[in-house]
Order: sequence, then structure tokens, then C-alpha cells
Amino acid sequence: MHGLTVGSAARDGNALAHELMGLERGGFYDRDKLAGVVDATPAKALHVALAVVSAASRPACPR
Repeated sequence: MHGLTVGSAARDGNALAHELMGLERGGFYDRDKLAGVVDATPAKALHVALAVVSAASRPACPR
């Protein structure tokens, strides 16, 4: 998996990562609600990281 894929998912607020965390993705200017989860509950930072990496790697997985 390429680092750019994970970086893009983290930067752009990947929709699947939001779904895995039980969040609705925001609009154009408020896409990334995952950062708010980490700010509000630092203990969930690893959960958010796992959701982002899992969501970013999904397109590379064979079906």
C-alpha cells in the first residue's frame, strides 16, 4: 500500500473511515470529523488511525 493513499485518506476525511467510526461525513468545508473525535477523546486516537488505514487499504484489496 502506498503512503500517499493513507495520507490522502487522513487529509481528506475518508468516507469509509467515518462510517467505521459511526460518524456522518461533513460537507465540503467540514469533511473531516475524525479529527474532532481525537480532540474530544484522545483515547480513541488509535481507533481513528486504524479506521483511516483500513479504509485507505480497502481499494487495494482483491475482491
